[in-house]
Amino acid sequence: MSNEEKVASTIETFYKEAQQRGVYTSAQDSLIATWKTLSTSVLPSLGVDLGKMTVAELKEQLPELLATYGSKGAVKANTIQTYSIKGNRLIADFLQYNGAPDTVWFQWKQKNEKKSQQTSAAANARVTKKRNTGRVDDSAPPPPEDVGDASKDRHLLKLPNGRITEVHVPKSLRPGDVDAMKKQFDALMGYLQSQVDVTSYDVTGNGQEDDDN
Repeated sequence: MSNEEKVASTIETFYKEAQQRGVYTSAQDSLIATWKTLSTSVLPSLGVDLGKMTVAELKEQLPELLATYGSKGAVKANTIQTYSIKGNRLIADFLQYNGAPDTVWFQWKQKNEKKSQQTSAAANARVTKKRNTGRVDDSAPPPPEDVGDASKDRHLLKLPNGRITEVHVPKSLRPGDVDAMKKQFDALMGYLQSQVDVTSYDVTGNGQEDDDN
């Protein structure tokens, strides 16, 4: 039986094994917490029984289920987005690694450890740079982050005053993809520039920027 055909409730057994093997550490606490919320509260409130649904069915239906839950107004839109990202991340991990040989688990653990080290190093470097110069170094973006979709990475783009935006990019790029993205980014930049309200900034560089966070 493939992982897609297994009942969705076995995902709990999988993540507990990942914790025991040291693949999931404290860095994945929020991932596990989100899944527990989904499996014990959100999905049951929609009449979903993970013991009677395959993993493939859950993966397919999760977007619609979360949209339905979000429409009830019980949580904010960004919470639904978190549920989606982390829920799909755990499903993707299950499909790829559940039942895998020990060597594959070990390679996965090494991959996670390396990514954690890179993320920590990049964060420390940005903090050090900001302390030393009063601004964030924008010459080298941090490593891409997992977004819960096995086919995509999230790249963070740094803005002035410590703000961040992001772009999702396929992990497997094809010839011509970068040029196609560049052309569309150029067009997007032109549009965004036209939307900038210059009156909300002090052109001397000493004024305050509106903070809507």
